[in-house]
Amino acid sequence: MLDQVYLASEDGPSSQPFGARIAKWCTYLLVAFPIVDYTLRLSFIHPIGSIWDKVVLLLLAVVAFNRVLRGHRPPAFGWSKYAGWYILYLVALFFAGLGSPGVAFDGFRADIYYMLFGLLMPFVIEPRDAKKYLYAAATVAILIGVHGVVQYLLAPPIPPGWVDVGEHVRTRVFSVLKSPNELGAYMEMMTPIVFGLCLGERNRARRIVYALGGICCLLTLLLTYTRGAWMGLGIALVLVAIAYERRCSS
Repeated sequence: MLDQVYLASEDGPSSQPFGARIAKWCTYLLVAFPIVDYTLRLSFIHPIGSIWDKVVLLLLAVVAFNRVLRGHRPPAFGWSKYAGWYILYLVALFFAGLGSPGVAFDGFRADIYYMLFGLLMPFVIEPRDAKKYLYAAATVAILIGVHGVVQYLLAPPIPPGWVDVGEHVRTRVFSVLKSPNELGAYMEMMTPIVFGLCLGERNRARRIVYALGGICCLLTLLLTYTRGAWMGLGIALVLVAIAYERRCSS
């Protein structure tokens, strides 16, 4: 009965699922996280910058909870079961680190906090909007990638702690994020998505934009000099290639 109520609200001529507009714009805010967070943490509006992501998480949780009460049961992400095992692993690490409870809790909170956004996504994203979010995410990544290349050309001064002893680099790019390591992790995630959109695009002009944008994202990743991000991207490419090969052979 609840499923019928939910579907009726979704298929009605003018109605939408509960909180559709709120969920949509909250998701766009998350997709543009680096730019939104940087802007809202400027000095004159810094108080908003310190809480905006918590407000977004709360709004998405309210929308998801209401939809569950209405009978909405979307298929879970394939990695959700692994997320459960990872949470158990984090709990074990937390108890193992109780000698320094503050540090242990901060590490536990950081990992769990960002996982909550991912676990909520199936409940708040409409399948028809998924491509729009990917396009928006790729646009943001390309803008940051271009900014990273320009930043390298301008060679802004960087803190001495960003360079290992005996290491000589012109500069390390960080764009609108807090550090090269954060930018490297972001580009490690977004570069394959941009190139993936390029390969799947049929429009020639957009394909060229994705190709050039992907190159900028890859250059920015390299110019962060974050070896962990380089290694992560390399391992990800190997795993995807193995999975793709097995899929094609079957």
